[in-house]
Order: sequence, then C-alpha cells, then structure tokens
Amino acid sequence: MLNVACVKVGERYDAHYVNVLFDMVRRNLPAGFEGRFICFTDDATGLDPLIETREVPSDLASRGWWAKLWLFNEGAFPAGERVLYFDLDTVVCGPLDALATYQGDFAILRDAYRSEGLQSSVMAWKAGACNYIYRCWFLAGCPDVDGGDQAWIEKFVKNPDILQEKFPGRLRSYKVECRSEIPRGTSVVFFHGYPRPHEVESGWVPEVWKIGGGSGIEWIVQANVELDALRANVKSAISRDCAWVNQHPENKGHAIIVGGGPSLKKTMFYIRGMQMAGGKVFATNNTYKHLLAHGITPDAHVMLDARPENAEFVPDDLSPKYYASQCHPSVLEAAGPSLVCWHAHQAGYTDIVLSHPSGAIEIGGGTTVGLKAVALAYLMGYRDIRLFGFDSCYEDDAHHAYAQPLNDGQRIVDVTVGGQKFRAAPWMVAQAEEFKDTVTALVHLKCVVTVYGEGLLPKVAEEMGKRIREVNGMYWPASDVETRSSVIATLGDLHQYVELCAQKKVAVQAGGNVGVWPKELSKHFERVYTFEPDPINWECFQKNVHEPNVIAKQAALGSKPGFIAIEHDAFNCGASRVCDGADIPVVTIDALNLPACDLLQLDVEGYEFEALKGAERTIKQHSPVIVLEQKGLGDRYGATDEETTEWLKNLGYKRVHAIHRDVVYMRVN
Repeated sequence: MLNVACVKVGERYDAHYVNVLFDMVRRNLPAGFEGRFICFTDDATGLDPLIETREVPSDLASRGWWAKLWLFNEGAFPAGERVLYFDLDTVVCGPLDALATYQGDFAILRDAYRSEGLQSSVMAWKAGACNYIYRCWFLAGCPDVDGGDQAWIEKFVKNPDILQEKFPGRLRSYKVECRSEIPRGTSVVFFHGYPRPHEVESGWVPEVWKIGGGSGIEWIVQANVELDALRANVKSAISRDCAWVNQHPENKGHAIIVGGGPSLKKTMFYIRGMQMAGGKVFATNNTYKHLLAHGITPDAHVMLDARPENAEFVPDDLSPKYYASQCHPSVLEAAGPSLVCWHAHQAGYTDIVLSHPSGAIEIGGGTTVGLKAVALAYLMGYRDIRLFGFDSCYEDDAHHAYAQPLNDGQRIVDVTVGGQKFRAAPWMVAQAEEFKDTVTALVHLKCVVTVYGEGLLPKVAEEMGKRIREVNGMYWPASDVETRSSVIATLGDLHQYVELCAQKKVAVQAGGNVGVWPKELSKHFERVYTFEPDPINWECFQKNVHEPNVIAKQAALGSKPGFIAIEHDAFNCGASRVCDGADIPVVTIDALNLPACDLLQLDVEGYEFEALKGAERTIKQHSPVIVLEQKGLGDRYGATDEETTEWLKNLGYKRVHAIHRDVVYMRVN
C-alpha cells in the first residue's frame, strides 16, 4: 500500500492547494495503483471528499512548520507500508511510477543551494523505519530550533537516500532548473521560498498546477530525422566544393529576417518599404517563394531542415543560399553555385564539425531556422535586425501565412504570456523561449532587434521590453518573479524590529530595493536613510517612494568610499549583488554623521560585513538595534556569518532573535 501524504495546518495554504496536489498525484500515478491520499490537518473544510484526513494535535498545529514531524509518530501509518510525502507547493508534472516503487528506509531531496544540506519538500520512507525522528524531538521537549522541522530531520537522519540520485532527472527545483521550461523526464518540481505556484502567472506552471491540468510539456525540439542521417549529411557537406560562411566586419545596414507565421500576410508593405530603403531580406524555408509571389525578391535564402522534401523550397535563381551542413545532399545540390554552407551548433555531430579542415564556424542562436538566421545576420556584420512572421503560434487553425503541409498534424499546446493565451506547437514554444536568450546576448553585443507582427514571440518580446511594471499600486522590475511575494509576505517582521528600538528617531536601511520597507519604516521613524545600487530597482524606488522623511541614494554601502558594479539576477530583483566595476558609488554610514541611529537593517546579499565596517563609529556612538540577513552569502566577499557575529560581539553586541533569515543583534547593557 502506498500512502501519499501532505500536511496543511494554519492559514498559509488553503484547501485548494491540497485539492490541486491530490488531482496532480491522481493523474500521474499508474492506473489501478493501490494507494491512498492522506492530508494531515487541523481543518478539513473544503477538502475533496476522496481525500483521507488525519488530525494534527492542536498544540502541534499551532507551531506551524513543526507539524510535519507528526508524520513520523508511531501511529501515523501502518508499519511496513510505503509513504511518499509532498509539500503543498510541490508541482507534480509527470509519471510518479518510479517514485511510488521506492523500497528504501528513507529518501529526501538534496538542498538546491547547499550541496551538503537536505530539503524536506519531497520525502519517501517505509512506515516504522523513521519513528525516531519524532520520538527524539518529543523526548527533547519539542524544542524550537532555527530551520524548523527540516533542520531537525537533517540533524537526525544519517546517510539517507538522496532522491535526485535515486531517480536522476525526475525531481527538480523550480528556481534553479524549471523557471522557463520543464526539462525532459521531470516528474516533480519542488518550490522553495517564493514564488509559490499560485503566484506564477505565466509559462508552464498555470497550465499544470490546477485541477484538470495537464502533465508537463517537454519543450524539447527533436530533430526531424535520425542522428545517423544528420551525421551523414554533415559529412557529405564537408566533402562538397562550395563556399562556407565566415565572419564579416560590422556594417551600417539592417537585416530583415522573414519567417512564415500567419501575421506575415499583414506586414508585406513594411518589408517592401524597408528593402527599398536598403535593407537586405533573408527569407527562411518557403517564405522565399511566398515573398516572390507578393512582388518582393529576397536577397538571400536560409534553410536548416534536414529532410529531403525541402528541395522544393530551393529557389531557381542566383541569390545566395545559406544552407546548413545538416541539410540533405539533394537540397545542397539543388542550390547550385550560389550555395554558402554553414554548421549549426547542434548536439550530435560536433565531433564531425571539429574535423572540418577549413575550421568552419558553428552558428548558435537556438534550434529553429529563424533564430539561426538571426545569428547568421549578426555574423555577417548586421547590428540592426528586424523580424517578420516570427509568430511562434497558430492564428485560428493556421500555422503559416501560406500552405505548409510538412508542418500539418503537429501537436498543439496552450501557452500563456502576459495574461494572453496562445496555441502553439512545441517547437514554436521552444523558439519563443530561445528567442529570449538569443536577443539578450545580441543586446549585450550592441544589437537592436525589432519584432514586427503579432503572436506568442512578439508578445514575449513586448514583455522583455517592459523594464518595470505596476502591480497593486507599486512598481517592480518586470522580470521579477520572486522578490515581490517574499517582501510582502515578510513585511510584518519589520514591526518586531521596531518594537525593540528604545527610540525611533533614525533608521538606516539597505538595500532599499523598490521601496516597500523604507515606506513602512517611515511610518515609525522620524527619518529613514536608505540605499539601493541596482539601476532598475532604483527606477522603481523613485516611482514608489515620495515620503518626505525618507532620504534615499542610489549607492551601495561599504567599508570605504569607492565604486562598484551590479550583477543582476534575471528573476529575483532582491538578489542583485555587488561585483568589481565602476558604475555605482559606494558610501559609508559613518560619512552620514548621523545625530542618532536607532535601527540598522541590512539585506545586501552577503555584503553586510563590509557595510558594518563602514558604520563602526556610528554603531559605537548610538548602539542601534542591528538586523542582518544571514544566509551564508558573506563567503563570496571573504567574511562568514560567524565572523560577522564575532565582530559585533567585540563591539558588545549579542544575537537575541532570528526571524526567517534575519538575525537581530542588540548591545548588551
């Protein structure tokens, strides 16, 4: 008998979370598998009637995360039966067959960030084999220790099986591995911290995390011929007497890359006008003949597809034909003397490319012909690249602006971006995802990429172009998917710090981020000083914070004046960190010459010790309550959390409290 278990206590997660997890488990377990789904809870209101419930004692339920240990009490499950546990914010996106057959005593996740740490979001065990976990905690007087039940499990379980090692590729972290896609073979995606599944508004999560949702969509583009055939095509191309693409110097022209999406028929006028103004038109696949039929003669033709059927797309003229070496020999032969070959950077035949005597260049840029054409245009010197017909989705039932039988019958999935839903084939979704990486790289190389038309990929481009966005009256970096939820959820912690301050004249806070904490502090202190070095966060801060008693500066705090640069996290605007460079000024708190300082709150991603050293005189003079985020990031700047604590101890400070990852220090009087 398999027992699939979860825990719901308190108000953090409602019944909907349990019901969604139940539905995901049911649709991903083998049909007819003998098992039960059990929710350990203090309130069964709203749960699906097919879910079994077990009561968590009220004294344990009131302690929040410690309720998970009740799973290991002696009567929780019949001895010898199998138990598979999921946190409520886990997403089941693929078959659970393998995990359901685990036969060991105890298995748990390896922590996504700590190579030697454990994470209890998913666990599997044999009932009765691990009762000592709860028994030891109970006999110890049910202590409250930092890290909660997960820390206790990590302390007492010796040499557990690691789920990622027992089932390679089946369990993955959302933050680390699955933000944009679900890698092939994934069965379980575990969430840790923020965002939680219901807070992810686009991409694959809303399509899977729901009652009646689907299993994970594998955004993997398969070659449409066997690998052996691809390798044979490349070898044949290398032996051919033809020109090969090489790198050109930068030019002032603009490249017009044309794909075959349905919106192409609405943009012919613009393509014609841009070509008349000197732009070079690169047609892909069958768009060449489609453009000819509409009075536009392309300047070049690009193909990647390895199927022999593509020979019908080869135009009968002398325009340059940039065809990949993996194209079928009959396609290359049909190109005649205007053939210019190139190697696609593609898994499966790199060894052959490396053996090419001419040292021909491999071209990256994604797995579709459209994105390869973009990379090709850059290699040929273009820094102004304009895309047409790159819809990456269906329009009604049409996948092209013209008949394209080779793509008929492909699988269709629903994709949501920026609140708008699109129907697309998996290769189209892959192209839209790869577009983000390709364009980001090109922008760093001083390119301008403009997308015309409508559809999934243009919507992705539109969202990328939004530097900031407004959410519930506050401005945030548009790319952020983690910080907003975390900041709002922990804002109440601030009041605990404020209560420890004997006076409330001056607070110093960093990083200011987009201004949520400084705004709240301004309600309690006569004056708030805050610092935020990240340019995007600072742009949001200026829109959000107008309180007259908040004094803000776009700068980093450090041990001495100078300059630094900022390294961004694409999805977490609270994880920006300082690095070597000279873009942003560094200031010291001591240089402010404050008349008072009652609270010093620092969350600067490991740079806390440097900021403290720059505040030594202020600390000695005013004895503020000091709050530091400590999560082991100080190592990156040469100071551990322990060294920071020791430094404060030498100034007469003692650690008095910990709230989440924030540690509170006060001077011992």
